[in-house]
Amino acid sequence: ASNDQARGTMCGVRIESAEDGSVHAVATDTYRLASLELGTVEGFNAGAEAVIPAKALVEANRHANGKVSVTLGENQVTFRSGDFEIRTRLLAGPYPAWRTIVPKELPPQIPVQGADLVALLNRVTLLDTSTQRVEIEVKAGELTVTGGGKDSGTGSETMTVDSTEEFQVILNPVFLKDAVEACGAGTITLGISDPQKPVFVTAEGLENWTAMVMPMR
Repeated sequence: ASNDQARGTMCGVRIESAEDGSVHAVATDTYRLASLELGTVEGFNAGAEAVIPAKALVEANRHANGKVSVTLGENQVTFRSGDFEIRTRLLAGPYPAWRTIVPKELPPQIPVQGADLVALLNRVTLLDTSTQRVEIEVKAGELTVTGGGKDSGTGSETMTVDSTEEFQVILNPVFLKDAVEACGAGTITLGISDPQKPVFVTAEGLENWTAMVMPMR
């Protein structure tokens, strides 16, 4: 979710229920997006929707002690767990049409170890104090990450991957690391098909969760 208060509903997490009753949670700041399918949620009617401030969700999670009760009203939401209660107003206004940019089928998946990829990104961008961009190239079963530019330190490193795909894409390394670290240290997959299209991150054990990072021009 965005940290820029001027971006309105993008500072929140949208919860919405499809006509079949399946509930999705989604957050985006236009540069990246993450969605989580929650399945059927008791008490959440088909067609219902709300945008909950991301800060309220973080606080509710921080103070939660076991099961959390969520009461969703017309203009506000309340979280209760044990002796604590957090109540906040919902965010009002239009939300980006996120379903139109998430394909029904993800591009070819390349499995990598999440912890290894984060460590590689940290090493490659260690001396990069200006550009904050990395080029990812996959070719002949190898994934090469190159960072930096003429006005800052540069770095490049290659790791072996199980893939026959060939492509290049430029990403913000911070956005990519955030998505990978959200998965834990296990196996993740990168879905990449075109340098002008988003890169998708999924993970073992998080089958209903998908993150998307937009490429840089």
